[in-house]
Amino acid sequence: MRLHEEYIQRHKLKVPVIQYSERTTVFLRSSDTPSQWKIMWLHWKNLGSHPGYYEVVFGEPNRPSGFNFSFVKNLISANNCYWEDYETRVLSLVALAKSNKLKAITSEEKIFAAWSIFLSMYKIQLTKKMSESFFWLIEQSFRTDIEYNLRLTALRMAKRMLPTDDGIENFLTNQLMTLVHDDSDWLVKLINE
Repeated sequence: MRLHEEYIQRHKLKVPVIQYSERTTVFLRSSDTPSQWKIMWLHWKNLGSHPGYYEVVFGEPNRPSGFNFSFVKNLISANNCYWEDYETRVLSLVALAKSNKLKAITSEEKIFAAWSIFLSMYKIQLTKKMSESFFWLIEQSFRTDIEYNLRLTALRMAKRMLPTDDGIENFLTNQLMTLVHDDSDWLVKLINE
């Protein structure tokens, strides 16, 4: 916990705690339609001798058609957010998520959210190419009645079975899974409270 967060908590202040992280990514799931996913990210772009800005994306996963996170169809305009507008922009994104009845996925479950998004994007190709053991491992990775580490092992084993020749595995590893490790707890808390 950071010093200002401790102060806010100790004095029971009702103010949102917004962090200026270099990379924040949140996976959001619809309360009404659990198969619908949204992705929100705030990534700092340092321009060296010029003022930097946050790249802001709030969108839905799409089949990739290139690199540089083109797998997300952005649902908002104005992608660049400068430092002085950051807090206002974050609070408007939180309000947008809440108004659409979206729940943010916790850090522990982010890897499974990314896995679920990936599977929904590639379900047709995977259905044609993969064996029964692959689908059994998928099933195990989503079982909430078994230990977390067993679910994670099933996911990793299924991931190793993905074909490497058509870019599917590359997309999962180098684009989607890189978002899993971004800082997000503070934003998850804001959205889910």
